[in-house]
Amino acid sequence: MSPHERVVRLVEGNGGRMKQADVTEELGWSAARTSQVVGDLRDDGTVESFRLGRENVLRLPEADEDPHPGDPNFPDPDDGGDGEAGGDGTGDDEA
Repeated sequence: MSPHERVVRLVEGNGGRMKQADVTEELGWSAARTSQVVGDLRDDGTVESFRLGRENVLRLPEADEDPHPGDPNFPDPDDGGDGEAGGDGTGDDEA
């Protein structure tokens, strides 16, 4: 099995999402090797990655379609849930 296949199978086995540091640990690889393989997988669209705090999280594109905290479409808890910044969601937020 290729290194690329090993990463994909490992992420699949963890529900389609996994911290890159956990991949490194599980496979016993260096951070540099993991980063190189993940970069290849990201370039060809096999995996996506996003930052969550100080960590990279890997995600299989078909794992789910829900936005995640690193996704620009992730709902902002301060916007009232209406897609508009700020306010109470009624649209008549006047000063």
